[in-house]
Amino acid sequence: MERSKFVFVAAVLFSCLAQLALAGSISITVTATTSVFEDTGVVNITLQNNGDEAAEDVRVSLQLPSGFESESVIIGKLVPRVPWSGSIFVNTTDNLLTGAYPAVILTQYRDANGYPFSSVSKNSIVYKEISYSDVSGMMKKTELSDNGNIIMTLRNLGSNAMDAKIRIYLPLEIKANEYEKYIHLDSKEEKELEFKISNFGALAGSSYFVLSAIEYDGDKHYTSFASGIVEIKEKAEIAGLETSWLIFLLIALIIIFILYQFKGRIRWKKNTK
Repeated sequence: MERSKFVFVAAVLFSCLAQLALAGSISITVTATTSVFEDTGVVNITLQNNGDEAAEDVRVSLQLPSGFESESVIIGKLVPRVPWSGSIFVNTTDNLLTGAYPAVILTQYRDANGYPFSSVSKNSIVYKEISYSDVSGMMKKTELSDNGNIIMTLRNLGSNAMDAKIRIYLPLEIKANEYEKYIHLDSKEEKELEFKISNFGALAGSSYFVLSAIEYDGDKHYTSFASGIVEIKEKAEIAGLETSWLIFLLIALIIIFILYQFKGRIRWKKNTK
């Protein structure tokens, strides 16, 4: 009986380790192309899963500013190494300045266990005429456990002052206290801007791509992007508890093994008397 118990515990442990070792991964890349359009435009999108596990319930949508609308596209299952290509149609709903506008792509999917994931991808649309922004932006890398701050540096490289709107785009697993801020930039001026963010289901050990669109009006509408990475860190106390649990499990398994060997020797000695 003791031998059976030991074999069972060892089998469970090794089975868990094997499942962890064989766990699949999902890594979806998104590419998009758009052209200059009038009242209706098309954004052509290609998705490819570069992992080794199929992504379930995949769908994509455009995060558009006021004055534009579109519908999401449901893809379903995205198997590894088999690209999907499709189009999202965009309509204008208001009188707009010509120029470039953000059309950030939100991708949502689930893994084999039903756990939801999402990502954002940089993309813009051009309404009637191309425009080139004088504002550049950079994001510092952010580490996040529960709460943190995304810090951006904005530079006005042009000769005119402007009032800019900064909109931050995050995967659904991260949320912000506020998603839009406004800032005045004089010519050749540099300023820092901060967004407070919090963990809303992001997995520890993962890295998430985040974006901000920097928009302002002049003779046209201008858009530029800043991008960065948010790394999700596990709390030290949680990591300590998990490590302690694994050590306890290992010690318990060793004790069971020693007891099994010890009892086996006692039986052998009794049988030889």
